Amino acid sequence: MTTMSDLARWLHRNVTAIAADEGFDVCFSEIAEIRRDIERVIDTPRPPHRFGPCPEMVDEGHDEGCKEPKHPHQCGTTLRGHERATEVKCEECGVTQQVEGLFERQAEFAGGYSYTITDLSGTVLPALREYVPKRTMQHWAARGWLNPTGHDNEGEPKYLLNDVRELWAQAMDGTKKA
Repeated sequence: MTTMSDLARWLHRNVTAIAADEGFDVCFSEIAEIRRDIERVIDTPRPPHRFGPCPEMVDEGHDEGCKEPKHPHQCGTTLRGHERATEVKCEECGVTQQVEGLFERQAEFAGGYSYTITDLSGTVLPALREYVPKRTMQHWAARGWLNPTGHDNEGEPKYLLNDVRELWAQAMDGTKKA
């Protein structure tokens, strides 16, 4: 089987012959296109991080196409930006929000909902910039410290985010073993 390294070595050994060939321009164009394709695959830009809905309250006249019957109301536009941003500007209402405040609001909102351990460790907690090891949550559930509030469609137990956060806080201050 021929590898990319083998092809690169062959190209290096035959560069003079290729340059002298009358089809050089076609060869050059094809190699340049392959290089661009490889760079596009390797250097795929990361999509902007989603920070949740814009919490800014907007009055009548903020948008001619607004279908919300009651004003003022929350802007609600999804805020996006670099994952390490400290602030993000709403594309709709133009107000700049502090990321820490957004995380606090999201944590308050999400805290009353239940999630599977997989969702908690893989999506929910990282989105809030909080990290509790998956094995720790599994250990808490096995010991009965973390009680399920229901089950998802596949029968996986779901746990209240606020319960996980409370147990983690206890583990961090030494009042409960993790």
